[in-house]
Amino acid sequence: MPVPTPFPPDPRALTLRPHSAGLACALLAGLAPAWAQDAGASRMVTISPTLSISETLTDNVQLSDTDRRSDAVTQLTAGVSVAANRGRVRGSLDYQLTGSIHARESSTNSHANALRAALQADVIENFLSIDANASISQQLISPFGKQSVDPTGATGNRTEVRTLAVSPAIQSRLGGWALFSARATRSQTSSVSTSAGDLTSDSFNASLVSASPTAVGWSATLSHQASDFDVGRRTTTDSANVGLSYRPDPDLSFTATVGRERSNLTSLDSRETHGTWGVGATWTPSDRTRLSLQRDSRFFGDTHSVSFEHRMARSNWRISSSRDLTTGTPAAGSSSMLTLYDLLYANRAAQIPDPALRRQAVLDEIRLMGRSPTDLVAGGGFVSSAVTLGSRQDISVALQGIRTTLTLGVYRSDSRRIDAAGAATDGLGASGQVRQQGLNVNVGHRLTPSSELNLTLSQGRSRSGNGLESSDLRSVTLAWTSQLGARTNFSLGARHVSFDSTTSPYVESALTATLAIRL
Repeated sequence: MPVPTPFPPDPRALTLRPHSAGLACALLAGLAPAWAQDAGASRMVTISPTLSISETLTDNVQLSDTDRRSDAVTQLTAGVSVAANRGRVRGSLDYQLTGSIHARESSTNSHANALRAALQADVIENFLSIDANASISQQLISPFGKQSVDPTGATGNRTEVRTLAVSPAIQSRLGGWALFSARATRSQTSSVSTSAGDLTSDSFNASLVSASPTAVGWSATLSHQASDFDVGRRTTTDSANVGLSYRPDPDLSFTATVGRERSNLTSLDSRETHGTWGVGATWTPSDRTRLSLQRDSRFFGDTHSVSFEHRMARSNWRISSSRDLTTGTPAAGSSSMLTLYDLLYANRAAQIPDPALRRQAVLDEIRLMGRSPTDLVAGGGFVSSAVTLGSRQDISVALQGIRTTLTLGVYRSDSRRIDAAGAATDGLGASGQVRQQGLNVNVGHRLTPSSELNLTLSQGRSRSGNGLESSDLRSVTLAWTSQLGARTNFSLGARHVSFDSTTSPYVESALTATLAIRL
């Protein structure tokens, strides 16, 4: 079976050589996680700006079941994709700003930002490094309020969440017997239209690990975690652990830990101390397959983390399951933040080994699909104003044929309030528990070398723990996209959305035309 020729990189993309890369990295410190992993890429900064305009005709601009109004909505989107690799400084960024203008309902004009960014800098080689991550995303305020597939839709139940994290780390070898490492992280999260998700988080971790090449090793770890919610309270957790590791084979390893931790999560005034233990295993038979298992016993109950990834020539499979404490805002690189770019980038590793060429090919492919690199494969989540206990399972698949590409994301989550002593007010509501599940399926078929037809099906469902509140969002979108030139795409699409809830159900249909230009 012949391998399709990858899309060539745009020769007119703006390329900055090393003498100007420092300024670009400083101004555009960014991350799409897969982009920043490849240290072997050329030492340069590549910037690819984009611009698009779309016109949407909708039969229900207010997203109302009783007050249906048609309208024409114009959307202008400016974006930029950046990849940088200049010696010890590596970074990447994908940013989009979208503004919506309504012909009739000007009061609903809005704008939305989308950002995935990271910077990695080796300040002192093999000793001091700094990681910085930034993200802007649209999240639900309540999982049971009005929802829309359009990030600029007039729901009144969406907020822009901005997160910035800076994490310096040091590492050093102590003779030939141990490796010392320490990392401190400061993270700031703020929501534009609500203070429920505003959070300042600080963490510190220090570890000592045996450096001997024997099959049996040891470790000692100290950690501190503090979360301070603007409308909640400040909680802290400190822990100390010692562990043993056993590696009978280069591809297989086992770990076991015991320790103690102190936390005020389950009490208002005092900090309680509990014993902890954990076991884990990792199997990596090749660079295309990885299985990781971890189970821990902590003061609030058992936690686990299971992840499996397997990559073949034309497919990529990811399965994950986790149960642990969460602040409600997913971190970049987590299963709930897996983007379409991440999935296709990993899927094309065998066909296009060069990171820079692969990145450009994936971006071109996503644009021909009429999609955005920041589109999430799965969904779910909402802003939270307290530490919660979250369980989540994800399956994501990318299959690539000669002319057809399939991406699939399935998720299920269970969020429970664990900080019973706090006075948090958020989407968990009176029941203190929310269950969510959903799927997203996209099938793209190449009609000609320059045109493609895409069908997207999605569903997201939320239920409260007491069964009194619920919501169900279903949508189907069909789009045809064609390349008018090396730098220009044109697409026509139609969508149908159905939203069922206990408070604000609606049905909407819309037609959209989009012209996108790569500058």
